[in-house]
Amino acid sequence: MSASPQSAAPAEPKPALRFRTGRSTNWSSIYDDVSESKETDRLTQILSGALTTRNLLVLTGSGASRAVGGPSMTDLWENCENLVGHTNVVKLVNHPREVGRKKDIEHLLSLCLFYLKLNDQTSGPGKVVKDYQELAEASISSLCRDFIKDGASLTPYHALLQKLVPRRNDWPRTKFFTTNYDLTLETSAEKLGMPFIDGFSFGFPRQFHGRWLDYDFVRRGKEKAGAEFLDGVFQLLKLHGSIDWEHDKTSNSVSRITSTNSPHLVYPRDEKFALSYEQPFLEMISRYQAALREPDTCLVVIGFGFNDHHLVQPIRTALLSNPSTFKVVIADYEIEKKLASETNCFASWKELAACQEAGADITFVEGSFSNFTSILPSFSDARKSDDLLLRLVKAFEPARQSASTADSSNV
Repeated sequence: MSASPQSAAPAEPKPALRFRTGRSTNWSSIYDDVSESKETDRLTQILSGALTTRNLLVLTGSGASRAVGGPSMTDLWENCENLVGHTNVVKLVNHPREVGRKKDIEHLLSLCLFYLKLNDQTSGPGKVVKDYQELAEASISSLCRDFIKDGASLTPYHALLQKLVPRRNDWPRTKFFTTNYDLTLETSAEKLGMPFIDGFSFGFPRQFHGRWLDYDFVRRGKEKAGAEFLDGVFQLLKLHGSIDWEHDKTSNSVSRITSTNSPHLVYPRDEKFALSYEQPFLEMISRYQAALREPDTCLVVIGFGFNDHHLVQPIRTALLSNPSTFKVVIADYEIEKKLASETNCFASWKELAACQEAGADITFVEGSFSNFTSILPSFSDARKSDDLLLRLVKAFEPARQSASTADSSNV
């Protein structure tokens, strides 16, 4: 009589979130079907402690936009690959010049910028490259704009703003830094009725000037003198430009123009350092660096690849200069894969993991943008959790002191 085949073991459920913190390299898991668990409470407590710092910074990258339907770098390349002159331009600028950049549209556009600095743009090959660059910029602008128009769900962005923007009025505003060109943060803020300060004036056209970043929103009461800060306001600093920025070469000014087809952008990676010394990028980068140097600061990073050296280096510096008061929370959907990769582009991830293992206050959270914002506590919840912990410590303090006294008398 033949033996009956054994039934296959049920597959392990995939965790909704995984995290590692402290000096440990072990990952803890949180599952969809467990609304409350020891690991859920532990991660919530860690995030609560991070979010109750005086200075709260948020850095978002392309992974955050991809999570809500935005274009990937592959999407941008494939779209530009179909533009007139693409094949010719690739040959003219000798693309790619580095391994792993064959389908990197930002690398190609960087090479186009270099080529145009050395060649006449009004005729011949220079005009071919110039025309292609303008077409590519318009194409990128359209892709970054259309996915929001098509009804993309920005729920994770809404949750992020609702939880991280409301703060104590005597503390600095939450600062959102982003490398994304799209308008996900602006659209979400408008939907939620949240004013934001982005360095642009409130006239027409809305022109950039650094002094506007020092202004704020206040409410003047009718029955009492003075004013109070308006709730729910944040700062937005777009480190690499935006699809609604336009550069006027005549006046050398940058304005917010809703329907521009010539967006003012910085393309990683080769040209980025040079363009970062022009306005408004110089102002944005300077404030980014200054914010990271402040004591009692938490940086929440979402969907950022850590490939931009001029943005990664200030984080390294902050970890070294403020190790006891600088906290970092990094959320991404495939952190472990990046830490295990031998590819050079993930070297910064390994450096951060080494810092975490050495004792730096870094927490890695692996999972979707939506799941991360779901577990993220609001400021009021974080304060309640923090206050509860303090009350418990105070409650146990008399017993601890009594035990300490008893131990001393027995010596």
